[in-house]
Amino acid sequence: ERELAGKLVEKLTEKFDISKIVDTYQQKVNELITARAMGKEAPTLEKPPTPPTEDFVKALEATVEAVA
Repeated sequence: ERELAGKLVEKLTEKFDISKIVDTYQQKVNELITARAMGKEAPTLEKPPTPPTEDFVKALEATVEAVA
């Protein structure tokens, strides 16, 4: 499991570039504040159901293959 996890981390690792970071959370909070200040209702969000994973190793292997 650790070896597979290590491979996944290696494949997904890249050099960090702060200029690529966009604070979408802060943008959405500001939009929500503006909308609420104008009297609009706060939106409700529905979280999609997460399918159960029966085998962690299989899921990790599938992710490594998908990234490859």
